[in-house]
Amino acid sequence: MRRRTGEFPRVPARTPRTQSSLRPTNRQIKILRFFGMASFADIDRGKAGSLIRTLLSDEANNEKWLKYKILTEDFCDDSPELKPFDPDQLDRVVIPPDWERIQREKKRQSERAFRESHRKMWDHLNRAQDYWAPWLTMEDMDAIVAKANLQELFGRGDLPEFTKRFLEELQSYSWEIADRERRHRR
Repeated sequence: MRRRTGEFPRVPARTPRTQSSLRPTNRQIKILRFFGMASFADIDRGKAGSLIRTLLSDEANNEKWLKYKILTEDFCDDSPELKPFDPDQLDRVVIPPDWERIQREKKRQSERAFRESHRKMWDHLNRAQDYWAPWLTMEDMDAIVAKANLQELFGRGDLPEFTKRFLEELQSYSWEIADRERRHRR
């Protein structure tokens, strides 16, 4: 089809992010690590989901994963790291008959604790006497904390070190955010 003179070429609509363009979630990485996968460089969210569906479709693997969650009480997706556990103890774990109800409640408790921790972190970074970052979004804060693995530092209560390391990481996180932070400090 020919364009008329003076007509602008059609700009294709921005394609939404697909599963294949996103890195695996923390939970996906955790499950794949549990089953022995070590590298995630060549894997996207869609491929991770396929691998996990295949792994957990095997009843023995599904039971082993459930026993891991019961033993470690690892119900939150805040980290891709597995919680430490003894493989011998894993074999001795008994799955209770009301497992689904217990799992839902434990997951709710973990999510509440995670949100509360992030709210405290947010409040700390936005208190005028400590730091005060009115230009910072929660999404940016979460990304910076995850990238620099600062959650544990905050959890230990070392707030001066947390703030210092957060600011250092912030400088390399995004030039735009670093510039906003510098302008805010003036």
